Parts: sequence; C-alpha cells; structure tokens
Amino acid sequence: MAPIDALTAGWYNVFYTAAITVAGAVTLRAGLQRGWRPRVWTMALLAWVAGGVVGAIIPGLVLGELAAARTAIGAIALATLALAVTAR
Repeated sequence: MAPIDALTAGWYNVFYTAAITVAGAVTLRAGLQRGWRPRVWTMALLAWVAGGVVGAIIPGLVLGELAAARTAIGAIALATLALAVTAR
C-alpha cells in the first residue's frame, strides 16, 4: 500500500484513528489521576502511538507481498516494546 492509500482508505482509517485517540486520552487521564508526571506520561503515550504506527508498517516493508501492508501483530509488538522502553 502506498502512503497515499492510507489517507484515502475511508471510514476504516477514521474509526481506527478515533479508537487510538480515545485509548490514548483515557490512558493519559487515568495516569494523571494517579498522580503520574504529565510530561513523562505524555512522552510514554507518544512512544506507544509512534511504535504502533511504525510496527504496522515494518512487516509490509520487510516481507513485501507476503504480509499485509498493515498488520496488527507488528503494531502491537512494537507499541508494547516502545512503551516498555519508555517506562524504564
């Protein structure tokens, strides 16, 4: 999938983006209510989102036609790794 295709994928991307935004906002609010430092917590969430985006792209770049252009497994794996590294 070319980068422009991701922008024109329609309602799927709208709802996908909304789900990530809501999850991030809810998580940020929960962390702030627990007294976690806002700057550090925001950085951790940004790393989580960036890891997910990059992780979704990598399998398609590495495996080409063997992998879907967006994969949930790659997104979850790299997002989790990015969050764990940021948390340390």
